[in-house]
Amino acid sequence: MRVTIITKNKIGRSTIIASGNFIDAGGSSSDPTWEGKSPNSGQLWFSILNVDFNQMQLLDIKISKGRMFSNEYATDSLNYLINEEAAKLMDMKDPIGKSLSFWGDEGGKIIGVVKNFHFTSLHNPIAPMIIRCRPLETDLVYVKTLPGKTKESLTYMQTIHEKFSSLPFTFHFLDESIGKGYKEERKIQKLVGFFALLAIFISCLGLFGLASFSANQRIKEIAVRKVLGASSFRLFNLLSKEYIVLIIIASIIATPVSWYLMYEWIQNFNYHINIHWWMFGIALLMIIITALFTVSYQSIKSAKNNPIKGLRTE
Repeated sequence: MRVTIITKNKIGRSTIIASGNFIDAGGSSSDPTWEGKSPNSGQLWFSILNVDFNQMQLLDIKISKGRMFSNEYATDSLNYLINEEAAKLMDMKDPIGKSLSFWGDEGGKIIGVVKNFHFTSLHNPIAPMIIRCRPLETDLVYVKTLPGKTKESLTYMQTIHEKFSSLPFTFHFLDESIGKGYKEERKIQKLVGFFALLAIFISCLGLFGLASFSANQRIKEIAVRKVLGASSFRLFNLLSKEYIVLIIIASIIATPVSWYLMYEWIQNFNYHINIHWWMFGIALLMIIITALFTVSYQSIKSAKNNPIKGLRTE
C-alpha cells in the first residue's frame, strides 16, 4: 500500500482510488473468458485495472457504449468496463450485457465500453483493457484539486494521512509523471535545438564572409554595370542569386536525408505525425530568407557604392 487516504472536502474537488497508475498500467492477464469467445482464439492478453465508482469521470475518460460504474447499481461490483481495443480483440460488435469472467469471478457482465485512452507510453499501441469496480482492491488515491488550492490540498492530505498511517506521505502530479516518460525525447529536443542554432550561426558567419569576399572580387564589374545603367535592385539580384542557387542545390541533397532520419525516428512512436512535403518547403523558404538577410548588407553596400571608387580600385 502506497497511499491510504480517502478524502472529500472543499479543497479537493473530488477523490477516487484505483489499483494502478493510469500512465503505466503494467498488470495483464490472459485468463478472461467471455460469452461467444471462439475456442480457436488462442492466448489473448488484457490489461486489468481495479477502480472506484467515479474513476473514469474524474479523469474525463469518455464512454462510447453503455454506461459507467454507478453507486446506484449494487451489482456493479461484479460488472466490467472494457476499452474499444478490448471489444475489437474480443470480436464483439455489441458487447453490452455479455458475460465476462476471470480470476474466479463469476456472474459479471460488460456494462460499458470506454473510448481508447493511453495508459502507457505513446511509444506503444493502446492495449486491450478490462476495468473492474473493486474499491477494496485498490491502493492509489487520485485527487483533483480546485485551481490555486494544490498546496492547501497537499497539506490537508498529509495531515489526514499521518492520523492513520506511520508510512511516509508520498505523492506525484499526473502531468509530471507523464512528462518523465519522455525524458530522452526532451533531451534530444534540447540538443537538436542547440546544435541547430549553433550551425545556423556558424553558417551565417561563413556566408557573410563569403559575400564580403565575393563583393570585393567583383568591385570593378559592379562599377562598370552601374555606369552602364544597372539599377541597385538589379545589382542586388546579381550578387544574391548565386547563393540562392547554392542553397537550393544543398536543400535538394539534404531533403531526402532529413526525411529518412525523421521518418526512422518517429517510427519509435506508435502514434505520430505524418511527414509532408510542405514542411520541407517552409524550411527551404526560411533558409532562403535567412541567407538573403545575411548577404543583404554586403550586396546593398556594393550596389550603392560610387562606381568611380570601384573603377579606381587596383
